[in-house]
Amino acid sequence: MLERGFMVVPTGVALVAVLVVCFVRRTGARRTCLYLALTAYVGAVAAVTLFPLPVEGGMGYAPTWGISYNLVPFAGIARTVADAAQTGWWWSIATVIVGGNVLMFVPLGLMLPLLSERLRRLPAAALVLAACSVAIELAQLVAGLAVAGYLYRVVDVDDVILNVAGGLIGFGLWKAWERLAAPKRDELV
Repeated sequence: MLERGFMVVPTGVALVAVLVVCFVRRTGARRTCLYLALTAYVGAVAAVTLFPLPVEGGMGYAPTWGISYNLVPFAGIARTVADAAQTGWWWSIATVIVGGNVLMFVPLGLMLPLLSERLRRLPAAALVLAACSVAIELAQLVAGLAVAGYLYRVVDVDDVILNVAGGLIGFGLWKAWERLAAPKRDELV
């Protein structure tokens, strides 16, 4: 089994590569820090969403737990709420839905407009957020079927919805920060 810690080495290598490229291109310190933050973020998201990766189970082994995919919007959320209501574990809703999906994309929503002028418009940012989230779900699908021979993670359209919502919160935080900082920049000129 490949554990989450496996991502430390590839992420470290990627961080060094980004640092070298930024140095060679004479990228400014602020932009270099942004690229390094994005690289670390991508490594952390990969560790959380793809690992642990069950490689020793072999092909043909199928897990016995739950549903492996959900293509019906809000069905997984409704199931989580119903389970929480039945068990009385309401905090699990915040942990699973908010902590696991919404909060995970807040940093990306915050970084996108800092990375590109084009991503300072809501439709463009929302499209990139959705594409990144769909890419994660597809990576889970491919990793499950190709490496493990079964879906070891739930591939869920609700994850995409919640990820995009989190990214839009991050985008909104960036927008609010821009509006608060604009008067201060104008005073300096």
